[in-house]
Amino acid sequence: MAELPKKRRNNLDLARLARLLDPAEEEFAAHGFSGASLNHILSQAGMSKGQAYYYIAGKADLYEAVIERALQRLITQLDFSFSKSLNAEQFWRRIGEFFARVHQVLVDNTTLAALACSLYENETTRAIFPNKLIQERFVELIKQGRSIGAIRCDLPESLFMNMLFAMAIEADRWFANHWQQLGESESTRLNRQVIAVFRAVAAPPDASMTDHRDIG
Repeated sequence: MAELPKKRRNNLDLARLARLLDPAEEEFAAHGFSGASLNHILSQAGMSKGQAYYYIAGKADLYEAVIERALQRLITQLDFSFSKSLNAEQFWRRIGEFFARVHQVLVDNTTLAALACSLYENETTRAIFPNKLIQERFVELIKQGRSIGAIRCDLPESLFMNMLFAMAIEADRWFANHWQQLGESESTRLNRQVIAVFRAVAAPPDASMTDHRDIG
């Protein structure tokens, strides 16, 4: 049932799509998924429910469309290519630089930050979380790290990937839940410490024990 409205929505030109998604994005960012009013969104968009339901299957479908568009904006502001690192130090430095960029983009764009936080709100929003896209990038990154000795190889790949991905999601969830209470300097410090923890867990067991507090 949801596929037909989505197909119609995907065929809209950008201006007509923005007419619906812009007020929806503002509403979801301000009030989260549960607190957002579909009626208010449609009023701001100047659309009746009959018009809107030609392009959306419901509130969750509209939220998913907003998240997909926001994710594309985020991707355009970040380098997801993770160009080949020469050694372990360069690999971990690039990881730190990437997450520093993510952090800065979210600091500079409070709407994107609010939408990112809303993904952890409830079962409906968590089901919309772009796990597949993120996990694909995550797997590529781990494989690259293993190829240059930056990531340990003494555990089954599927087990290790699942462990690290779960850590990443839980760290992200924590930041989402505490975003408004953290100042910029504290967020930056914690991001660096989280990367250091990931390195301590992911590095080969025989890697030299060095101080990684300045990663990122």
